[in-house]
Amino acid sequence: MKQLDEIKKYIESSLKIKLKYKTRQRKYVYARALYFKLAKEYTKYNLTEIGGSMNVNHATVVHAIKNVFPMVLQYDETLRNIYEDYKFENKYKNTNIKDNYLRLMKENVGLRTELKENSLDNATGKRFIDLVTRIPENKRDYIYDKLEIMVSAVEE
Repeated sequence: MKQLDEIKKYIESSLKIKLKYKTRQRKYVYARALYFKLAKEYTKYNLTEIGGSMNVNHATVVHAIKNVFPMVLQYDETLRNIYEDYKFENKYKNTNIKDNYLRLMKENVGLRTELKENSLDNATGKRFIDLVTRIPENKRDYIYDKLEIMVSAVEE
């Protein structure tokens, strides 16, 4: 139940409320729905155990995840940000350093390849940049408009 307590504390400290407070006020209902969603996504506990941590049954957990949580995402920016922040902070929490390093290296290679594919070759890029920088500032919009017309004509 340590993981559930961590999620509960995360939400309670972010919102400065107590999740177990028995009320139907929207901020508490939405906060509990967020708790149930994060607990389901980031722990291996079943719905009965998740509900038990808040003194509710599994059906309440299912209802909150299926019906209330979508409204949280749609209407409550604060809770949506808490949800996204938690997901970001815990995305790679259970992987070891070597796995993270290999993942980042692979991502780096992919980004470098993408950058090469999307950049102009050196000579063409330099020539184009040199031409653009020679255009007087007050004439650039005019030249850009003409250039767009020329490119459109070539594309047809």
